[in-house]
Formats: sequence, C-alpha cells, structure tokens
Amino acid sequence: MALPLSSPLSDIRARLAVRLELGRQAETNESVRDLLGEYIRSAFHLLIRDADWAILQVRRTVDLVNAQHAYDVPDDIDVGNIELITVQNTDNREYPLHPGVNSYERSAFRVDRGGETDTNQAALPLRWVVENGELRLYPAPDTETYPTMVIYGKALPREPRENADRANVDDEALLLGAEVIGKGAMNKSGAREAEMRYARHLRNIRAAQSDGEIVQLGPARSARFTDHGGREGYSDRDRFWPDFDPFSPFVR
Repeated sequence: MALPLSSPLSDIRARLAVRLELGRQAETNESVRDLLGEYIRSAFHLLIRDADWAILQVRRTVDLVNAQHAYDVPDDIDVGNIELITVQNTDNREYPLHPGVNSYERSAFRVDRGGETDTNQAALPLRWVVENGELRLYPAPDTETYPTMVIYGKALPREPRENADRANVDDEALLLGAEVIGKGAMNKSGAREAEMRYARHLRNIRAAQSDGEIVQLGPARSARFTDHGGREGYSDRDRFWPDFDPFSPFVR
C-alpha cells in the first residue's frame, strides 16, 4: 500500500509547535520557525534511512531510440537505488538486463570505440551501466522489437523546505519523529513516551505497506497463470526472458 504525501511543511510545523508547547511561536518567531523546520527535516532523513517506503518505489518507462546506447535517467529516480531494468517488447513482455559491463563485454559491444551506435546490428540489450550520469544499454536496442525500457527503483526523497512542500513519507511518522528530536533537544518531558509512539507507528506502517505479504520490487506477476490444466493466461515463464546470459563463463 503506497502512502500519500505528507501535509505541507507549514501544517506539520504548526502541529509540532503545539506538541512542544510552543504555542503560536512557529508563526510569529522566525528563529523558532527555523528550529522546528530543522527538527522536521532531521526526522525526515531518519525516516528515509530507517524505513522502506512503498511510496518511493516507482516504475518509469523510457522510449528507446534505435541503435542508441545512452539515455537520460528520469529526473525523479535515485540513480543509486535502481533495482531492476528491463526492456519491453511489442507484446509487453519484459526482458531483465544485468547491471555492469566487464572488459570482455566492452570489446564485444564495441564500447570505447566512439560514436553512439553499434557497428553490430541493433538487438536485445543485455547489460546496463550508469556512466557520467547517463544510463547506457549494451548492445544498443532494436526498437522495432524492443521499443521501451522500464526502470524499477526508488524515487528521490522530497525534503520539505518551503511552506508548501510535502514530503514523501507518512504525516504522523514525520510529526512523531520531529517530536522525539525536539523534546530531546529541548529537555521536554514526554520524550520517552513519544519514542514509544513513534516506534509503534513505524511498525504499523510497515505492516500496512506489506498487507501481510513480503513485497518484492520489480515487474508484477501475471494476474492469470497457465498450468497443466491448460487455463488461459500468461505464466511468468511466458512473460519474462529465460535466465540466459551469453557472457556467462559456463556458456560455450
């Protein structure tokens, strides 16, 4: 279950001021307003680090260009958290790519020989790598058969800085985290109780996101499956390219 964006920073800050017994100072005192903002942002970074937020899990599609290696990574994707890349054929079946290109493959794919296209015929991409901020596919795609790239990964976190900014984490978790930090920093009573509410709320969020199941990021399983009884539909074997790597040392 993906959770919605938080309330605007101004609303979170006003509610935090009440919990920290600061009244309306969040609106009238600039230094207090800035301090509360820092508590909220600190809580945000802790949440991003400590919880696997379903709302950050994204699927983005990119139109491929025939025989072209290099593509821009979508602006909202965290390059360091790309989980899976596939290419999709005209039947909407997805073919997973392996990350990284070794020295042998660089020669086979004619990497480092200049130009953006292969001298080989465009084909099914097998490898992906990020170089100089660009996402590069090898070999270059044949878009008559494989017109689309699909990127599964995590979105860049949206840190709240301006009054109207909404963070991509849960409202109450952000508020509770900021309350714990604020009460600890200001030596306010109730810090221990706030920590307990915060931990309990995070457990509830994890349970709600998983719906009682283990969540795996990547292409969704088919809604219908084939079996020996011959029921209609695609199985995962039909949907995905077999686990075949032509550059494996075991392939001769």
